Amino acid sequence: MKETNYKTSILKLILITISILYISFLYIDITGVKLFISSDKIKYICIILCFFISLLIGEDCINTRDRHLLQLGLFLTVIADLFLLIYPHYTLGVAIFCIAQTFHSIRYDNENAYQIIKEYISMLLIIIAIYSIVNFFIIDIEFLFTISFFYAIFLVVNVTKAIRACKYDLFPSPNKYMIAWGMVLFLLCDINVALFNTIVNNSIPFILIWFFYLPSQVLLALSGWKRR
Repeated sequence: MKETNYKTSILKLILITISILYISFLYIDITGVKLFISSDKIKYICIILCFFISLLIGEDCINTRDRHLLQLGLFLTVIADLFLLIYPHYTLGVAIFCIAQTFHSIRYDNENAYQIIKEYISMLLIIIAIYSIVNFFIIDIEFLFTISFFYAIFLVVNVTKAIRACKYDLFPSPNKYMIAWGMVLFLLCDINVALFNTIVNNSIPFILIWFFYLPSQVLLALSGWKRR
């Protein structure tokens, strides 16, 4: 009981810290004010804290396999965001996000893990083959666009799986709602990424990216905890 209370206290402290940091970087992004730390670094600290939430789960998990899949997905998210926020290498960052989405996909459809991996590898090979043909014979395209398209397919499939998992009670309550809403917010985040980089390219989608993204990661990190 003492250990549970201790973990609960740490969890509350982390959530309060994330909330303060969330308001801070949104304020920086909206006003453009300069502080001693950049908005991107604050955002990255929040992502690390989300991963730490999953590490705290321990025995308070739905089951061990679910906890491991969640932790792997969030760990890869930490690595991906390192290359998107701190050391910009967008192609590598998106590629690592694809692997992270694979673990999320297996988590939401645990019985078909082997099939999921096989399908995703096949899909990736097909997309790379199409990219190579188009790039060689028709027009020069950045590989970032190709891997981003592949990632978009991953994400949409996983949102569908998360909603299905919620609908058919594949996870207990409230975990199933955290998973469904977490993935929906994840999708809304990436829709704004696409808008910012292709069509709109102004401050509104830029702000909305992390407005949706951080809550999605908090919900997913919390979704691995067994309710007590």
